[in-house]
Amino acid sequence: MLFFADTAKAGAGHVPPFTRREDDVGPEGVQLIADIPRLYVHYGFATRNRAAPARTVNEIAGTALDGADVMTAPPDALLTVADHPLTRAGLKIRTRDRVKTGKSVV
Repeated sequence: MLFFADTAKAGAGHVPPFTRREDDVGPEGVQLIADIPRLYVHYGFATRNRAAPARTVNEIAGTALDGADVMTAPPDALLTVADHPLTRAGLKIRTRDRVKTGKSVV
């Protein structure tokens, strides 16, 4: 946590806790995403919290819920978030209904 405080104190615009690396050596990396904003608020830093990299659907959801301002993720992880059976079914229904109207969405 001292690294993040020192980096913010030095004027960094974003601080990227590499959650995967943190998972490998100690406390849960996603927990840092929740802890760092509390540190910034306490000391009045304007630094933004960037989560890097979120590689699974759970990590993407966790970083969003825990307060990351910005998140990086590989394209396949982002596609996995969008690819859900109910999303596909809903899109199919909406597309069918739109075709029935004869109107274009473009």
